[in-house]
Amino acid sequence: MTTNNIHKTVMRRVYYAYALSLVTHVAFLYGVLVSVLAYSFTRFVSLPHVFENISQVPVGEVFSYVYDAFVSTEYWTLIILTLFVLVAISLYRRIQNAPHIRMAHS
Repeated sequence: MTTNNIHKTVMRRVYYAYALSLVTHVAFLYGVLVSVLAYSFTRFVSLPHVFENISQVPVGEVFSYVYDAFVSTEYWTLIILTLFVLVAISLYRRIQNAPHIRMAHS
């Protein structure tokens, strides 16, 4: 085996290790999870129709309209929204507890 072949073999392993470290990083996993949840949400809910419908509701009745829409939606939509909120809370707490990141508290 020549020096060039050894160099290529070692560097290939370094690249694999680096790619594996990127893919298993927490931020990457959160990004994938948020992306999957957002895609799933758009498969069940048409956001343009939601904004169109909510713009036609009188201002004083917006809360009751949103509540009624939330209560009468499909279970999958509720599950996706719940998971989205849990991921957001988890990410916030992880960032808040990180020793090298300072959060602005008001």
